[in-house]
Amino acid sequence: MKKPFVSVIINDTEQGVLVQFTGASLDKVKNAYPNTIFEIVLNASSYQLPVNALNLAPQTKHVIVGMTKIAGQVKEQLDQSANNAGLRPISQAVDFKVSVTSDEATVEVDEFGGTYMIRTIVFDGNRSGEYMTAILYDPATRALSFVPAVIATRSDGKTAMSIKTPHNSIYTLVESGRRTFSDIQSHWAKTNIELLTSKLIVSGVSTAQFAPDIAITRAEFTALLVRALGLKLEPKERNLPFNDIAQNDWYAPVVEAGVQVGLVRGVSVGTFAPNVPITREQMAVIFNNALVYLGYPQLNVNDASVALGKYRDRTDISAWAQSAVAQSIAAGIIHGMTDDTIAPSQPATRAQAVVMLQRFLQYVEFID
Repeated sequence: MKKPFVSVIINDTEQGVLVQFTGASLDKVKNAYPNTIFEIVLNASSYQLPVNALNLAPQTKHVIVGMTKIAGQVKEQLDQSANNAGLRPISQAVDFKVSVTSDEATVEVDEFGGTYMIRTIVFDGNRSGEYMTAILYDPATRALSFVPAVIATRSDGKTAMSIKTPHNSIYTLVESGRRTFSDIQSHWAKTNIELLTSKLIVSGVSTAQFAPDIAITRAEFTALLVRALGLKLEPKERNLPFNDIAQNDWYAPVVEAGVQVGLVRGVSVGTFAPNVPITREQMAVIFNNALVYLGYPQLNVNDASVALGKYRDRTDISAWAQSAVAQSIAAGIIHGMTDDTIAPSQPATRAQAVVMLQRFLQYVEFID
């Protein structure tokens, strides 16, 4: 069923534009048509606001959507960070904001309970067409990070990237050029590794080496998927329920982010086993948890049985992983090691993880 869609089209020439809705009107729309999406369209960017992502208090007077082209010192610092990372901006940088006002205060809302909001940014025309990606820029740390995005054509015919994230921030589009490693030149996963490296999702074990055939650990794979989903890492004291993860471990924030949204859990009470190689069936469970987080339906029993049917080692799949392995096979994320074996307990390599992650991201339309 098609969702009700309301477009507000503004032929803007200003650096920043604010669009204001009354809280009462949005509340009426939400009650009558809860799937309604309001879209604010500017010349070089747009923002979609699903009314069911708003949890408005009775005292809310206005909801204000703001889109501002970044300029001045912040733009200079962004460009410098991009240049240092070997990236070339190919669009405006836009700060997307939503604020809620009442008689007492105005509060900025930058998280929407896991709802992936869609924004677009139009390409500026100065692009080669290869290795393009959308990035989030954090002005406090000057860090750049991947955000899910696909190329789209707007209703006005302009080519843009449709960015999907559950939080507001500063976003821009960049080209990276091909990034490669000396040890993947004849590897079967060379193209996949280069693509996800160019998108800032994966990195090598050094600037020259990727080590494609060594096992990937549970912490490393969690970090890849958290990064690929565009989840925010919180700079705070952590209270993780695992005795084998310390506050200063590099993977503590990514494991915390994964636990919070239900991607990962421990191998037993109090144990995450971050440095243990992850098995193929454990990866399937995490991919399935990601599909659940994104709202994808689960396979029924008959379809799951069909998905596993051709694999003669299907009885080797742990009971807790059977439905997840079937879901990942049906979605095309995980393939057999051979035509009739799935090898559920075999540790996955770094190259295998990259290839499966690319298939997952394309399945959920987070990359082209």
